[in-house]
Amino acid sequence: MFQEEGSPSYRGIAVAHLWHALLATGEIELDRVLVAQGKGAADYLKANPRVRRQWDEGRYDLVHVHYGLTGLATLMLPSSARMVASFYGSDMNLAWSRAIAVATTRRARRRVFVSQRLADRWPDARNRVIPNGIDFDRVRPLDRAECCRALGLDPAKRWILFGGAPDNAVKQYPEFQNVMELVRREVPSAAELVLTAGGTSHASVVQKLNAADVLLFTSRQGSEGSPTIVKEAIVVGTPVVTVDVGDVREMLAGVEPSAVVPWPDRPSDPAARAGWREALARRIVAIVRDPHRSNGRELHGFLRQEEIARRVLAVYREALA
Repeated sequence: MFQEEGSPSYRGIAVAHLWHALLATGEIELDRVLVAQGKGAADYLKANPRVRRQWDEGRYDLVHVHYGLTGLATLMLPSSARMVASFYGSDMNLAWSRAIAVATTRRARRRVFVSQRLADRWPDARNRVIPNGIDFDRVRPLDRAECCRALGLDPAKRWILFGGAPDNAVKQYPEFQNVMELVRREVPSAAELVLTAGGTSHASVVQKLNAADVLLFTSRQGSEGSPTIVKEAIVVGTPVVTVDVGDVREMLAGVEPSAVVPWPDRPSDPAARAGWREALARRIVAIVRDPHRSNGRELHGFLRQEEIARRVLAVYREALA
């Protein structure tokens, strides 16, 4: 859950940005221990001596656990250690993962969820809902034609962005392709643009968001918490057409043009599934036939990383009180 500088992986960038924003406040000192990342799943348990040693040597006031399974790495911390735990999606959406998270982070004085839908899976007075923040200086509107040229794209085409890696089953790339086939029947100039093909830097992500006419987000039902790419599209002004996952319905309220398409009542029924794909395609066609940027940046100043850092600091103060 932490993107290190220079890493081609996009995973954990929201946590890394929060880290830097918290440091920039000058109000606290931070150290980190990376768990499992690059070391395999067994490290969730093997990290315990490492985490305890860091705790003892640093004489810290607080430990902030990011992602539910990471609670497994805190089993050797003293019972007096004050804890804040943050939850991001699959750690609450998957039953087995939620069971581990509940068992290992139950003592946390505050629980931070990136969406209300996640918080509702473990209701408690200690819960706080704080979405991942966005760096408005990095993630900003740019000239579309210049971004197309930088990426080697034809600006005359209508670029539809797939918001993830095709090999990530959660993002449902085959469904994206199914919808694109329907879109191209109405708009032959429509073409797909993949967010993380071949390992994509964050600067390239911002360029792709600016080059795209629409972000089509097709993640599996119940799989997301608060998808960062949707919020980044909002801040850039890229219209979003998405399935109803995580907090996208709340995030896209008032954002035009954009659309949230509900799941079919019978997802396994082929006819219902086909109608759902057609609804997604219709929304995209309507946008690309009259392309213009959305009003999201003006509406979502509350997503600024500095504001999110201030809210997290307030949670730390509550946990220490």
